Amino acid sequence: MNSLRAKLTLTSLGLLLICTWGLALFTSAFIKPRMEAVQMDRQYEFARYLAANLDRDMKARVNALLEVASDIDAIRIRDPRYLQQLLEGHSLKDAGFDGGVIIIGMDGGVVAESPILPGRKALNYSDRDNFKQAVATKKPYIGKPIIGLSLKRPVLVISVPVVDARGKVHAVISGIADLTSEGLLGLLQKEGGLGSSEVFVFSLRDNLIIAAPDPQRVLMPAPEPGRSEIYDRFRAGFEGSAIGKNSFGVTKLYSAQRITTADWVVNVAIPVEIAFKPIRILLVTLYGTAAVVTVLALLLVGRLTRRLLAPLSRASARLDAMSSGQVPLQRLPEDGEEEVRQLLASFNRLSGQLAQREADLKRSEMTYRSLFDNMLNGLAYCRMIFEQGVPVDFVFLTVNQAFESLTGMTNVVGKRVSAVIPGIRESDPKMFEVYGRVVTTGTPDRCEIFVEALNQWFLVSLYSPQPEHFVAIFDVITERKLAEAELRLSATAFQAQEAIMITDAKGTILRVNHAFVEATGYSTEELVGQNPRMLKSGRHDADFYAAMWQTIKRTGVWQGEIWDRKKNGDIYPKWMTITAVKDAAGILTHYVSTQIDLSERLAAEQEINNLAFYDPLTRLPNRRLLLDRLRQALAASARHQGQGALLFIDLDNFKTLNDSLGHDKGDLLLQQVAERLSRCVRESDTVARLGGDEFVVMLEDLGQKLAEAAGVAETVCEKILVELSHIHIFDSHDYHGTASIGVTLFCDKQGSVDELLKQADLAMYQAKAMGRNTYRFFDPAMQAAVTARVSLENDLRNALSENQFVLYYQAQVDGEKNLRAAEVLVRWQHPLRNLVPPSEFIPLAEETGLILPLGQWILESACRQLAIWSAQAEMSDLALAVNVSVQQLRQADFVEQIVGILDSTGADPCKLKLEITESQLMDNVEDTIAKMNALKTIGVRFALDDFGTGYSSLSYLKRLPLEKLKIDRSFVMDVLVDSNDAAIAKSIIALAKSLGLSVVAEGVETEAQRVFLADHGCHVYQGYLFSRPLPLDDFEGLLKAVR
Repeated sequence: MNSLRAKLTLTSLGLLLICTWGLALFTSAFIKPRMEAVQMDRQYEFARYLAANLDRDMKARVNALLEVASDIDAIRIRDPRYLQQLLEGHSLKDAGFDGGVIIIGMDGGVVAESPILPGRKALNYSDRDNFKQAVATKKPYIGKPIIGLSLKRPVLVISVPVVDARGKVHAVISGIADLTSEGLLGLLQKEGGLGSSEVFVFSLRDNLIIAAPDPQRVLMPAPEPGRSEIYDRFRAGFEGSAIGKNSFGVTKLYSAQRITTADWVVNVAIPVEIAFKPIRILLVTLYGTAAVVTVLALLLVGRLTRRLLAPLSRASARLDAMSSGQVPLQRLPEDGEEEVRQLLASFNRLSGQLAQREADLKRSEMTYRSLFDNMLNGLAYCRMIFEQGVPVDFVFLTVNQAFESLTGMTNVVGKRVSAVIPGIRESDPKMFEVYGRVVTTGTPDRCEIFVEALNQWFLVSLYSPQPEHFVAIFDVITERKLAEAELRLSATAFQAQEAIMITDAKGTILRVNHAFVEATGYSTEELVGQNPRMLKSGRHDADFYAAMWQTIKRTGVWQGEIWDRKKNGDIYPKWMTITAVKDAAGILTHYVSTQIDLSERLAAEQEINNLAFYDPLTRLPNRRLLLDRLRQALAASARHQGQGALLFIDLDNFKTLNDSLGHDKGDLLLQQVAERLSRCVRESDTVARLGGDEFVVMLEDLGQKLAEAAGVAETVCEKILVELSHIHIFDSHDYHGTASIGVTLFCDKQGSVDELLKQADLAMYQAKAMGRNTYRFFDPAMQAAVTARVSLENDLRNALSENQFVLYYQAQVDGEKNLRAAEVLVRWQHPLRNLVPPSEFIPLAEETGLILPLGQWILESACRQLAIWSAQAEMSDLALAVNVSVQQLRQADFVEQIVGILDSTGADPCKLKLEITESQLMDNVEDTIAKMNALKTIGVRFALDDFGTGYSSLSYLKRLPLEKLKIDRSFVMDVLVDSNDAAIAKSIIALAKSLGLSVVAEGVETEAQRVFLADHGCHVYQGYLFSRPLPLDDFEGLLKAVR
């Protein structure tokens, strides 16, 4: 066999194998998916065909019913004969309603039917889903398939509403179609499937299997979510062909198409093994053929290869011997086939050329090594290491001597940079970013890099000679970068906010910055070349400047405050520093002056002083300055035994002015008052504003006699009252104001500053109490009253925690003297003062807020007693009235509190009466009414206490859920002797009757009073005529006695 024949043989065999396996792979990779797709499309088209036919048949049945519905109007729906004839006139059985058609009225009864079946009209369909859905939606409704009562087969009920032009439903027409008829599921039996495929029909809405190959599964529930991969996709809206597992775990090729009219899905399914079996047979045949051809070709190629490669094998053995040094380098024998001989001859020629090139390369290497080792720039050849495309490390492959001298790193070849410099990746991420970019893109780069690990700046030139490798040629530029930073710092400092001026050694201005120009008002051109003496203000003498220059010569620097003149003539203070600059030889070359304008700081200090000691609105001394001057005045008074006076002034009704005219007018009033007060006193006296509408006047040096000082203080008070009573004018508003003044005198025997202010404050409140627009001197009795009040308040707080309060009960009787209710009254059993009446501590409790916990305790105790009495037959009908304070009623959770107390104690709400006063009604009326109504709903009753003593709006009174009005004791007391009181009492009784309320009279002490009240219609009484307020045991004894 010659060489050409061998080549052709091998080539032909190769082409044969390529074609054989190419055909097999092409069939597998391209034809198989297309064949599978064809099978899936064919099956899906069948599913669509079935779904379209079913959808068409159902629409035909719906349209047949709609045609009947269109012949019925609002009048004819009441004519059963017409409806019956209408059904019989339409051939609805031919339309597919084998089970008949019925017309159902809005009451659910059958109005007409066709055919007529015994007993059907006796049925009521109002609770049927088809009827309800058709009425609710006013649209045709296809119901859930069921087993028909008459057909005994699966049927489908289709219902359409009879709707008039206004959209009102008058009846529902329902048709019963046999699902197994040829028009519906009978179609599936007629058409059959594709090969071994199975056809299913599901109702997604009803989760029901409507049709299946297995009759046992018809009308059975569909698989639950998660049980069938296929059915889960149907629920998600899938349409088309796909492969998935059914509820039995069988993998199938299924095709689904939705029937929109009934929300059904037609599913055609076939096991995957059956569906794609022809394709698998084709592939097995192709691969088997390819395998046989491959084995035969390999046997033939092996034989030819051994014959052709024998000379090459001998040459290879000779080359191995020469490369290992066993034999010297020599020419190879040129034998074998023609191509082999040519190959060996070419190799012999190449080896000779390589020997020559090796000699040339050695000479070039020596030259390169000389340059590499002696270049002044550092050079490193490295291999970059990547992790997930990110540069994380690199290995030094070779470095020159300059690398070691510039970096200080030795013996780095073959090592990772992370091993040579631990933590460098974290400290110098920018270096890895730049090196990685050059290696990745192959684009050379030149950049400046600061290597934090070496604390050095480098100018680096980078390029990538091959993938994942780079060469870095660099030089250290740290000193240059430091010099640049110094230059930038100097330039930045020169342009700072501080004014800077530079002169030569003779004092000639060479340079100024922008801040200096702004501060002086001169331009740079006007300043350069001049002497700083042009800025002198004239406020400093020659000695000042002489001392300044003497300090500069001695220490090289001077700093201090100096006043200079601006271009516009203004003089201003500044803090100046002058520094002498010398060269390396110590010779003076320049002066540098930095200056800070102190104008704003001095103004700010003045402003701070004003804010600290003066009121910003009136410019009068504030509390701090007043207290300081008062301390000085007390000290002076102690030294000279002189008298002084402190006047505490409070404007009357100032809040009314603020609320009516606004705070801006209030501020104007305070400013005018400050001016008028200043006109009423001497320049040596002090007028101060404490805050709000409170002013204090301090009078000093009023003599050594108390009477004389009091006279002067009285004169000043009268002068102030007259001055402040003059009309104040605010734009278009006139305001007439007054003030109340409290006065206290001080001398060496007086107390502290705070005590004096308290005394004057107490006296001022006394003036307020006397009707305002007057003055009062401090009386020690005032202090005693305040002290007693504070003591009583402390005792009152302790009384709550120490259970010093007790409840008393005062009977309420009717005209027959039957005791049906009682009012709860609180008493304070003081450990030292014995029994304290409510008139002494209730107002204080209201003022301090202690009325809230006290009221809570009273309600809880009263309800607890009601619960106890409810278990005793002779007392179970007794009701208790409890007074509620305005603060309790204002609480947002007042209703919840009452309900909680009733729940916790078990008291009957109907036995609890809450008494409120008229004043409480006028405070947030709507909220009060809402709370009263809420409590009334659970049985709590209300009475209006002290009626007639306040002001009540009858419009509100009608809306209140009241049960009783209580006539105040002040009217009952003089009802027999005072005609006005008698008229008021009769009016209250008449008003209560007109509102349907009962009346309780308080304070009935005589039989004559009771008779008068009874004659005019009041038949419930409370007072000493029947019983005083009694403690619990005495009251229970009274109750048992009268019953």
